[in-house]
Parts: sequence; C-alpha cells; structure tokens
Amino acid sequence: MMGTGTSSAWIPIMSVFVSPERSMGQPVLAKPLAPVATKGSAWDQLIDGINKLWAADYPEIPWLDKPFIIPVPAIRTARRFLIEFDPDFGGGSTTVFIQPPAPAVGVVSLPPQHCQIEYDGVARQCILEVGADFVGRVRGLCFIKPNSHTAGAVSCFFENDLKAWELFYGSQERVFQLVTRMRQMVRAFGKNAVSREQERILSVLTHLLLRRIDLAQFALERSRQPQEVPPRLACLLDRFSLTYSGHGLKRTFKFWSGAEKQSYLSFASEVIACLRELTERVALAGGIVLGFRRDGALIDWDDDIDVFAAFDCRKCSDLAQALALVESQLSSRGFKVEGNFFSHRWIRQNPRQTLDVFVGLVESDGNVAFYPSRRRGLRLETMFPSVTQQIHGVPLPLPADCDEYLRFAYGPDWRSPDRAFNDPWDRSEYADIAGARTGPIQRTRGELKRCGIL
Repeated sequence: MMGTGTSSAWIPIMSVFVSPERSMGQPVLAKPLAPVATKGSAWDQLIDGINKLWAADYPEIPWLDKPFIIPVPAIRTARRFLIEFDPDFGGGSTTVFIQPPAPAVGVVSLPPQHCQIEYDGVARQCILEVGADFVGRVRGLCFIKPNSHTAGAVSCFFENDLKAWELFYGSQERVFQLVTRMRQMVRAFGKNAVSREQERILSVLTHLLLRRIDLAQFALERSRQPQEVPPRLACLLDRFSLTYSGHGLKRTFKFWSGAEKQSYLSFASEVIACLRELTERVALAGGIVLGFRRDGALIDWDDDIDVFAAFDCRKCSDLAQALALVESQLSSRGFKVEGNFFSHRWIRQNPRQTLDVFVGLVESDGNVAFYPSRRRGLRLETMFPSVTQQIHGVPLPLPADCDEYLRFAYGPDWRSPDRAFNDPWDRSEYADIAGARTGPIQRTRGELKRCGIL
C-alpha cells in the first residue's frame, strides 16, 4: 500500500514536476507550450514541435528495448526501491541496477549483489536494496530491457521513513502528460492553423502511446494518401519501431536485429525443407528477392517473406487442392498454419511473426500461375530449378533467373525503390483454377486496395 510523505517540496523528475505527496493520480502538468518557431507549413511546425518536446522531456517513451536511466530523488534515508511492472511489459529478462554515485564521491561502482536484480517477465513486483554505505548517494535506476517490443508500463517507488512506498516515477502518468501536452501544442497553433489531418496525426500518436496499434493504423489510414507518410511523421513512428507500409503499421526489418533476421530466415528454411517433400519447385519470391538483388539485404519497409511452391497441373488440378496439400503437410510437422486466403497461408513462427507460403500451378503451356501476379508471362525456367544463395548466413533458394523474375513481378524499373508498389491481385484471371473452397476467402490488404476500401 502506498504511503504519503510529510514534505511539501516538489521533486523535479526529467523536466516534469511530481509531488512526493501524490500517489498514482492525474499528472501534474507544466504550463502549455507556445508554438515552436520553425520554418515550413503549420504541419511541419506541429510535427517539429512534438519531436522537440518528446526528445527533450520524454526521451524514455515508448519504453521498448533501449536502456534507460530514471533519476532518483535526493532521498537521504531511502535504501529500498520497489519496481512494479504491468503484465504487458514484455517477455524476456529485464535487468535493473543502481546508477553509481558521481565520481567526485570517490566510488566508481557498487557491489553487484547490492545493486542488481533480474525481472523474469512473470512477477509483477521486485525490490532493489542498496547497501548502507550508499544510502542517499544513488543517482538513478538503470533499466536494460532486451528482446522485447512491447511498451509496457513501469512504476518506481522508494521506501520512506514510515516504511511506506512513495511513487517517484510512473510511466503511464508520463504517457498521459505527453499526450496532454501534445494536445495543448495543437491548440496553441490556433483554430485556423490546425487541419483535420493534423488532428488525425495527433490521434495516431495518442493511440500508439496507449499501445492501441490497430486503432492507430485505422486513424492513419483515414488520411487521403497514408502510403505517403511525411518524413517528419515517419521519424515519430520510428520511436515505436514501426513503419507504415503496404502491410499496415508494422515493426519492419529496419528495426530487427541481425539475430532476429537470422532466426526468421532459419525458420523459413525449415518450412521450405518440409514443402520440398511435396514438390521440388520451392523458392523465395517477392520482396526478399527484390531486396537481395537490389540492395543485398532485406528491404527496410518490409516485414515478412514469401515462399512460393509450384505444383504440376497434371498432379494438382487447382489452387484449392495445392493449398490443402500444403496445410496438411506443414500441420503434420508441427507448424502452425493460419488464414484462409485465395492462394496462400500464414505460417506462424511466434506471436508476432509469420511468413507467407503461396501456391501456384505449372501449366501445360510452360507458364507458372502465381497469384497475386498477372496470370501469363512467368516462365517455368525463370523460377526453377532454384539457385541457393546465402542470406544472413542462411542458405535459401532463389528463382533461377532473379532479374527476369523481378522484371515480370515489378516491371522494368524494379531497381528503383517504390514503396507504393502493389501487385495486381486480380482473382478473375485465376477463376478457372481457383478450385472449390469450404469457407469464405479472406481478403488481403492488397485486394482491399484494389477494391478501393483502403
């Protein structure tokens, strides 16, 4: 149970003032900000102002996988600190340790057994106790939160003289403060200077700060041309390790570590090996091939990879039959198969990540029918036999002639990046080989764009 202090002093915490007499109530706000004087349109000024405010006063938000130090108030007698995490703080281990006293004190570091704890992602609370020699000399609590991409909440308390816990940092309160100050900034521009688009962007950022990614994506897609995210806004999205792409608001390869990429590609290799028991004609397709040939790397704004499995039309008469074979094969080997799309399935690696397995038919005229591309023009010899290449240290099959495949799939200008590119997604071309389906077919984002819904 949280206690209350006896002092009426205000403790400055990272440019926001929090009273030690308060518990987890409404945040105490600084006075509203005036518009930031920058060149450019009102839109540019607003985004620049939010960026400056965020960087100066709220650098730890959102709390993803970066280290951060929370300053500790100058409390002379406190030797125990309580750290409370919410259930969404993220999986994996979080290290919390004491920032040592300033070098002028003459002590460089604290004994590890007195200054470090490991949060295992399960318990809701943990207590950090410092040795008697260091009471009143602790400068901050240092958090290292690796391998986690959810911005969970954390609260920090110190034990006062009455043996009660007093709050000196609450990340949720900090979020509410930032949201409120952003709204104040919008109002400071005046009624005539703020457009609906600016209000919408504020809505996007608010949803992101409150960890409502789906609502943030919905708000963003209400814009007239959401695929053209202004660079200034893209910088704000970077704070959440998110990019807006054809797949929506996603944590794209730009934010993945080398180890994550290698693990994901190794998973793809396992899926491919399993599919090759059905057909030897299996290769990577789509953006991973484009990135490999054009940049020698995964594309920054992509977030998954496509695997293509082709079946001879004399043995597999339609796409529905090919999908059934793939589902049965992968499910029997323990892979989690999801979705009911026209020509592909999601294969889930973990709660956050899938890869796409597309099926196609090798037709009697030597063409490969590969939806969502156009029906005619992709020759069998362009795709197969596949050629093995190392990608992030993982051997994976690429089309026999990558350049010709990319000309077919992306056009003659495939070497020039085009973030707005979209496949044809024309099911009517494949109607004769679609096959009978047992349930409604899910629509992809590409199909929804074709219909004008997105």
